[in-house]
Amino acid sequence: MALNENIQNLSATDNVRIVAEFSDLYFFKGNKEAAFELLADNFVAVEAEGLPYGGDWHGADGFDRMIGQITDLFESTVNTFHVKYRDAGDVVLADADLNMRNRRTGKVLPMRVIELWYVVDGKIKKVEVFYQDTAAVTEHAKGE
Repeated sequence: MALNENIQNLSATDNVRIVAEFSDLYFFKGNKEAAFELLADNFVAVEAEGLPYGGDWHGADGFDRMIGQITDLFESTVNTFHVKYRDAGDVVLADADLNMRNRRTGKVLPMRVIELWYVVDGKIKKVEVFYQDTAAVTEHAKGE
């Protein structure tokens, strides 16, 4: 599998390959249909409640709607998104650096994000997202 150069597959376990492939297909290649085949039927994405798009997002449709809400607020181009994947036993840890550009103001907020991806029987069951500073993200979304 040839991944986008912004993705570093640091420990090539099966679970890491599944998560890296999902991100590559969804975010870099725009192939949502193929990406969603890697999600479990009961998949859930969890964002911090204090964020404008916070809460639990269920299924492929929920993930897609969550990303839609994020991209309505922020632009993150391929050139400003870099992620490293590590096998952490039962989960895959994604360590990402990105620049969140507010679509209204044009201001950029650099942000480090840690994601925990849970893979069960070859399917992604859950992702939990942890921003370095959720208050800064919320203020940035308001344009302040």
